[in-house]
Amino acid sequence: QQTPPLFVHEFTLHGKMPVVLAVDRGRLESLKSYYGERVAYYFEFVYFYNNMMVWPTYGGVVVHLYSYVAGEHNVLLPLYAIFMMFWATLLTEFWKQTQAELAFDWETQAGGAFDAVSEDRPQFRGTPQKDVVTGKKVYVDKGTMLGLPLSVWRSTFSYTVTLVMLAISATGVLWTLTIDDWRDRLPEIAQSSVSLLPEMVASQVPGVLQVIWLTVVGEIYTTIAKKLNDFENHKTENEYQDHLIIKRFCFEFVQWLFGLFYTGFWTQDREELSALLFGAMVTRQVVRHAKETIVPSVQSWREQKAYSKDELDAKAAEESAAPAAATS
Repeated sequence: QQTPPLFVHEFTLHGKMPVVLAVDRGRLESLKSYYGERVAYYFEFVYFYNNMMVWPTYGGVVVHLYSYVAGEHNVLLPLYAIFMMFWATLLTEFWKQTQAELAFDWETQAGGAFDAVSEDRPQFRGTPQKDVVTGKKVYVDKGTMLGLPLSVWRSTFSYTVTLVMLAISATGVLWTLTIDDWRDRLPEIAQSSVSLLPEMVASQVPGVLQVIWLTVVGEIYTTIAKKLNDFENHKTENEYQDHLIIKRFCFEFVQWLFGLFYTGFWTQDREELSALLFGAMVTRQVVRHAKETIVPSVQSWREQKAYSKDELDAKAAEESAAPAAATS
């Protein structure tokens, strides 16, 4: 009997990270053995989250369709909100249970692979000295400046850069929130064409521009955050990953929610908040889908095409060399 394939579809993403569009959960152990526990945890969570999203999706479709009949007096909205509160709680608890089962099976609980003492990173720069307990040579970051360790100064510089990037991001968000009259600012030649747009579509333009701006700034900061993390000179891999997660989480949390908080609590414009939220959610999903699915698919297609061309060239070279070898 032929063994079923581990992956149904696969292509590269973020360097060597694969995207699996369909994976047999029963063969998750094989995925863990090949890529490691961290990658297997990621794909298990994606599998789990997609399954849990089925019920909110069905409920949201029903509520949205019923809103066309009931108008503003949609009695299903509060019921759906209550349902989502229970769903979010169950999502967390069920994932805790699934994570505990996998941690037990993979021996990654306390004392396991994730919680064990990490080895020093090869990129760590330190001063060699003799360990008083083991007698082995170890590397430590002993530098100081103005009475404070250099690690403190590096972290201060990193988070200062983060605050500057947040200020730049917030400036762009405020600009997108002040262009409600963007159609009036266009040249007269373009206004006649833009006036044909439905009001519902035109009202989404500021939200779309905001998402594009935040996506661009977010990509720039992702690169900067990695550089800053390298600059901080963390000793272990766990420390490196923890600080990188903190940077990116704080930055994305503030930049993506700043516009919504500003509109909801400062201007208190309910219609603008609704349009901004709708435009931001839809546009962000489209951008993320393009980034994580379409772009890697195109890259994979180009790589496979180049690989096939190289194979054909190599085969042609072998065939042309065979008669010459036979003659000699």
